[in-house]
Amino acid sequence: MEKFTEQIKLLSERTVKLKDTLNTEEATKTALVMPFFQLLGYDVFNPLEFSPEFIADVGIKKGEKVDYAILQGDEPVILIECKSVNEKLDNHDSQLFRYFGTTTSKFGILTNGLEYRFYTDLDEQNKMDSTPFLQFNISELKDNHIIEIFKFTKENFEVSKISKTAYELKYVNSLKDYLNQQWNEPSEAFIKYLLNEIYDGVKTKQVVERFTPIVKKTFRIFITDQVNSKLSAALNTTANDKHDDHEFDEDIIEDDGIVTTPEELEAYAITKVLLNDVVNNNRIFYRDNQTYFNILLDDNIRKWIVRIYLNRSKKYIVLNNGKKEKIEISTPMDLTKYKDELIMADPAISGTNYAVVYNLLQSMGEEAGWAYLESIKGNIPFYAQRGSEPTSKVKNGEMAVGIIPLGGDTYKMEKEFKVKNVIPSDGLPWVPAGMAIFKEAENKDAAKAFVDWALSKEGQEFLKTVAPRMMVRKDVTPPEELKGMTVDKLMKMDIAGMGTRREEILKLWKEKMGK
Repeated sequence: MEKFTEQIKLLSERTVKLKDTLNTEEATKTALVMPFFQLLGYDVFNPLEFSPEFIADVGIKKGEKVDYAILQGDEPVILIECKSVNEKLDNHDSQLFRYFGTTTSKFGILTNGLEYRFYTDLDEQNKMDSTPFLQFNISELKDNHIIEIFKFTKENFEVSKISKTAYELKYVNSLKDYLNQQWNEPSEAFIKYLLNEIYDGVKTKQVVERFTPIVKKTFRIFITDQVNSKLSAALNTTANDKHDDHEFDEDIIEDDGIVTTPEELEAYAITKVLLNDVVNNNRIFYRDNQTYFNILLDDNIRKWIVRIYLNRSKKYIVLNNGKKEKIEISTPMDLTKYKDELIMADPAISGTNYAVVYNLLQSMGEEAGWAYLESIKGNIPFYAQRGSEPTSKVKNGEMAVGIIPLGGDTYKMEKEFKVKNVIPSDGLPWVPAGMAIFKEAENKDAAKAFVDWALSKEGQEFLKTVAPRMMVRKDVTPPEELKGMTVDKLMKMDIAGMGTRREEILKLWKEKMGK
């Protein structure tokens, strides 16, 4: 098994190197498909064992041929239909379906040399199932894939054993797909099922909606706790090994003085866990540098994923997402945060959050602004229908981050709750606080006197103590809470357009954000 694992990983690497050079089905067969089955132990040059262009007549149609058939005696046991590496497989299973029913074969394989789909007849005998029981991309092999592929090697191939495994795999995969769906977007039926176990009240639509983000959050907390537990155990083992093996220090302290810390190794392990469903863990590497810890794809410095800065007073990460986004963290476990933990009020009902949207579109440009808003949509489970809801949910610990207006009450929360106000460093969305005198006001002189006072230095000094905000007078310093904030940090925007374009922007918001 160990030797087979090494060989198939080498084939995986070879496939990645060759795939972009192949333009035809025949080239795919020769360069990718035949080596795969040769690795499984079949003599691909012996037509009595690995038969090319195997005849599988369908009804009145004669001369129908499947690309390859693996034979036992004179009978086919595995049919193989191939496509070019550049073709998607989604629309080609019907062809294999037709061939399957005309032979004694128990297994069918559809492949483009990169992706492999294994079929059998679990639902109805001699009729190929519509969904594969095993599916993998050879460039992104996982350990469980290798175990199942090994069962198809010539020396291990047994129809009865694999049929039993196929039955289990089919429903394991179905359950995984179902749980993955519920992880991302739990259905109403799933929420109600869980509520039957924990909630005694009536499961109304409003109750289900209220519990949906709670269920999603619980999923994440549970997984994070499990991951953290495993990582802690692993790190403790590493620490114990360090005491037992004095050569450990020599492994992590290089000639240039770089020391790879347990915290950096923890960050590396967490990153691999987070990327597990995206890329094969075997492709993720790290390189330690004097100033930062680098996590790479394919051990290629040009394919860096994230740079982690832990050896300093302010810890942060930089993502390789085009914008080189910088995110402050406290511990490596912060890498797991903020999925579904961000909340803001619907801009259609919150003037402040409409201002946020408008400011971003103005400062970044329409295309980039909408792209940015859509990029964070996955972190927002729902948009609040009350302007006060983001504030209340953050201070109560239900959500991690809220997009809220700054004010006196906001800063009071820091003293009463475990929250912190964070002012964006790359620009601050804003909206002017207006004053007006009605044309037909009875006490115009008094109104004018109040406006004059509010705009005076005395008035501005007083107002900033009541409601901390940027003042319009340059000779009035910002309130203590906004110390360091200057007008040049405010995003540039067309104030008139903020009103005239409101309906247009909210319509686009509904179309693009869909929550």
